[in-house]
Amino acid sequence: MGKAPGPFASGARAAEIALMEEFGLEEFTELTGVGIGDYGIYRVGQKGVSLRASDALTSLTVEEQNAVHQLARKVTLKFPCEPATFLSWYDATRGQPSPGRAGISDFPLAEGFERTLRLEPSARAGKGGPSVASGEIISAFLVEENAKANYEWWNRRLRHPGRFSLIGARAAQGRAKIPSRWYPHVVAAWLIDRQHLSREVVVRVMEKRFEAFPRDLL
Repeated sequence: MGKAPGPFASGARAAEIALMEEFGLEEFTELTGVGIGDYGIYRVGQKGVSLRASDALTSLTVEEQNAVHQLARKVTLKFPCEPATFLSWYDATRGQPSPGRAGISDFPLAEGFERTLRLEPSARAGKGGPSVASGEIISAFLVEENAKANYEWWNRRLRHPGRFSLIGARAAQGRAKIPSRWYPHVVAAWLIDRQHLSREVVVRVMEKRFEAFPRDLL
């Protein structure tokens, strides 16, 4: 098995992927450092990861062939996939555990992904619902009275959500001319929690600018 050059994702990026609704090959490669092609006993492609076919099956007994088929189903991953599905697949690629230690997977995994998914279910609890473009967040929540100052304040935080604990609020990362998208109610809760705006102001903005939302989220 060739050694993967990655993972490429930083801890913050891995945590962000863990909070996505689903992801595909691009994020898989960020997390593992493994791209399209054969990787040991696996084959990675645009549609997912599978066990490589082997002509050696013909030399196996029926019982052994059945065991191979069962393993193939267990370690097959289809894109796009939910983060929890990916983690179940990742667990299926682990070897036998030793006392006090989990089995080692055939794939590397960026730090931050597993910890976020396993230990921070509350971070995912606030996910879901409609998302809006970054420009709508900036124009709705006026942290600074001056429009230019408000834009700069938000631009710094939306461009670097990992630094400001906004990872869980981002629904999709922007690319080229496509702006990033954000969950308004998660941003709203963050503004209140960090005392950037009062709860009264935030609730008023949510009611005026965005569709109905569960008040208990704020």
